Amino acid sequence: MKKYILTFSIICSGLLSAQVAVEQAAVTNPATTILEFHDQLNGGPAKGLVLPTVQTPTGSEGAILFNGPAGVVQYHNGTAWVAMSPASAAAPYVTPATADVNTMGTVISDNTVTEPTTDAAVLKLESTSKAMILPRVSNVETALSNPAPGTMVYDVASKSIAIFNGEVWSFWN
Repeated sequence: MKKYILTFSIICSGLLSAQVAVEQAAVTNPATTILEFHDQLNGGPAKGLVLPTVQTPTGSEGAILFNGPAGVVQYHNGTAWVAMSPASAAAPYVTPATADVNTMGTVISDNTVTEPTTDAAVLKLESTSKAMILPRVSNVETALSNPAPGTMVYDVASKSIAIFNGEVWSFWN
């Protein structure tokens, strides 16, 4: 039920406004932000964005996911899947439930969108001038004690994107 309420809320927010704020009243800079999370830098708790865990990667250019069987975070560069973290032998793969599968994804756009996406995406952000702000934490090593495989945040201490593969953090700067 929570899944449906969250999906409905995101759809409604995306249709009513070009910007979506998660766990906060509004985005901090509407001119440049399409999606923003309440995080440590603006008084929130240390949380991360957990990427979808998949068995077989599918998606278009720019897609990012956690490949469960390989234990690696990957993105699609338009031609192939590229690893963003080292492989983890310890990363568990959780088989998704099949009884509650929704094949339509949610679109948040700064243009008028009337249809959900049929791309291989749970959430698709569409904008030519705005970005998503990742959840920011002061230091991933101390702030997130038990992250899920596929967790992604902006680490303020290292000034980089941090991605957890189930064993170790990888830093992209």
